[in-house]
Parts: sequence; C-alpha cells; structure tokens
Amino acid sequence: MGDRRIDEPRPSEIEQLRAQVQANVVARRNNRGGRSAAEQLVAALRRLYRRAVADGFPDAADNPALKVDKPRRLPTTRRAIGDARLAEVNEVAASWG
Repeated sequence: MGDRRIDEPRPSEIEQLRAQVQANVVARRNNRGGRSAAEQLVAALRRLYRRAVADGFPDAADNPALKVDKPRRLPTTRRAIGDARLAEVNEVAASWG
C-alpha cells in the first residue's frame, strides 16, 4: 500500500510522471515518441480518479488527472498496398490456390 493519500498528487506531479513515462518508453520500430504510453497513463489516471470520485473519496473539483492534458494522437502511418503490389499478391495467391 502506498504512503500517500489519493487526494495528495498534484497535476504538476502527474505531468512529471507523464513526461518520465514518455521519455523512458521502449523504442520499437514503430516508435511514436512515447505518445501512446503517455496518453494511456493519463487515461488510466482519469479512470482511477473517476472511480474514486464516484466512491466519495475526493470531490470532482479536486480531480488532478482532469487538469492534465492528454497527448494528441499523431496521424496514422499505415498505408494501403499499391495497386501493382496488390495485383502481384493476387496473382501469387491464385497460382497456389
């Protein structure tokens, strides 16, 4: 069990944690700079505080997670297969059918 109450963390502490999570994310080939990890952290904290408010622990106005901006998602890097490549895939698939 932690040694701090749920109403003690300040928005600035959550922002520091978000920055730390974003900076220390494991870099993979599809790395987006830790934005998803930071976004999920803020979403999880908002969910936690929403449950705590519903259970009557802090007031809704004292919810520090709502005072922290969630990083915006970057546009997707996924693209469709080109027509020539798709025709090639279809040709191979038909010949092995």
